[in-house]
Amino acid sequence: MTLHKSMSSMAAEVIEEYLRTAQFCLEFRKQDGGCLGYPATLLLLCVANALGSYLAGESVTIEGKPQLLRQGTT
Repeated sequence: MTLHKSMSSMAAEVIEEYLRTAQFCLEFRKQDGGCLGYPATLLLLCVANALGSYLAGESVTIEGKPQLLRQGTT
């Protein structure tokens, strides 16, 4: 990890690292032949969350209609 001058460059690096690590999890083989599916899934959910947080407030086209991405509430 490097020092970043902007949040967008840091977000891009983090997303790339999450995707690469998820790929490693899926390629890894346990003794029973399985992979590290749960950790890969959690990392991919982190990617979805990071993209959603980064794009909150932006407009995207979904099924041909413009939609405003809202930040989730708890």
